[in-house]
Amino acid sequence: MKQLTISSRFLFIVSLVMLSILFTVYSELFLFSKNVEIPYWITMLPEPFSLFGFPGFTRISIFICLLPIFFAKEKTLASGLLLMKIVFLSIVPVLIIYSFEIIPKIEGYRAWFNLSFQYFWIVCFHCLIPLCALFFFIYLKNSLGKQDATL
Repeated sequence: MKQLTISSRFLFIVSLVMLSILFTVYSELFLFSKNVEIPYWITMLPEPFSLFGFPGFTRISIFICLLPIFFAKEKTLASGLLLMKIVFLSIVPVLIIYSFEIIPKIEGYRAWFNLSFQYFWIVCFHCLIPLCALFFFIYLKNSLGKQDATL
């Protein structure tokens, strides 16, 4: 496996920290709940952020946090792996905080099942669309870069 360049490491860390902070600060928006209380300020955001309401805000904010990887000078597959590492690692802090809140309330295996479901929920519902969209843009950037190099 190829070592990351310094700029790719820096962009990886920046993106990981930004997404971890987003998940931790606004955990009530990302963790599964039957009734989500949307903060009033989300409705006051300009059009792209308030597009599609609550899911639109979460997905656009995740996309913005993952955007630094677009500027990494990595191949398409390596950039995709970086994106997946960021998504899978950035959820860990919010789940650790959530586990201290939920494990005393739920006994036995149900608490661990709940934590694994929360992990799955954040990845599939909130992160999948921004992840795929950014990977598509990275693929376009790298394929257009190859075409420019051959001309």
